[in-house]
Amino acid sequence: MSFLIHYGLSVSRRLAARTAAAIREDIRNVQWLLRPPLRVAVVGCGAIAPVHVAAYQTVGARVVAVSDIDVAALESALDRWPGIRAYRDYGRMLDEERPDIVSVCTWPETHAEIVIRAARTGVRGILCEKPLALIGAETDEMRAVCDRYGV
Repeated sequence: MSFLIHYGLSVSRRLAARTAAAIREDIRNVQWLLRPPLRVAVVGCGAIAPVHVAAYQTVGARVVAVSDIDVAALESALDRWPGIRAYRDYGRMLDEERPDIVSVCTWPETHAEIVIRAARTGVRGILCEKPLALIGAETDEMRAVCDRYGV
């Protein structure tokens, strides 16, 4: 019990020491979590994409668009999920749909480019299949860009 009281007092002291502006900024940074439903876009319509879509639908998020360079994969996605928009160009999808979250379900060679583009577009969350990248420097760049854009 004393640990909880100590921890609670410690948190209270830290909160009291913060400025009102910093607290408002923190609230702005998490407000997107409180605004249902989240808008989701999926890049890559291969075998794992249906798992991502089902998971998002389970938690009440709305998958608004998918993209793939393979026309047959897009046609299959549209058959499976009527009402979503399909794009061959993921960059155009990000620009037009402005999703809150992006799932990257493509081959690893493309992960860094897609994650960096999504972060720069302003998405608030990115779920990228593994491996994140094939080259360590790409992973570092992905992390740096996501940090810079608040992802």
